[in-house]
Amino acid sequence: MAMSKVHVPYRRNARGALTSVSIPDHVDILYELANGAQVHMRMSATTGLSTGNQSWLYGTEGTIHVDQQQKIFAGRRGDTQLAEVPNPPEEQAYYRVEEEFTNAIRGTEQITMVPFETGVHYMEWTEAVIRSAQTGQAISLPL
Repeated sequence: MAMSKVHVPYRRNARGALTSVSIPDHVDILYELANGAQVHMRMSATTGLSTGNQSWLYGTEGTIHVDQQQKIFAGRRGDTQLAEVPNPPEEQAYYRVEEEFTNAIRGTEQITMVPFETGVHYMEWTEAVIRSAQTGQAISLPL
């Protein structure tokens, strides 16, 4: 289930001219994984005083939080607060799917991060988000 909104309907393009915007700048998504776990995602370029991108994972035995600087905090059931977990920069993953794809086309790199089949599933999920936001209905996968 998804809801989206264009909060800022006009923005300046690269030449400085005001242009209309049709792609949402705020999206809320609620969905259920195959194992029954529920997920709430928010992607927003307009949430006031936002602390930026972050992830929270809540499980039956503990909680993990990854903040906007990729600092990781975790706690187990019974703990009173989260504690920082070492996350050295050299061990951090970073997003480079488009770079890897371009290099694969050029023949300089093999696809290792997101194989084609996984990319198809990503696109199907994205299509379900768009359909849900447009219709106000829950969309089940596969489409």
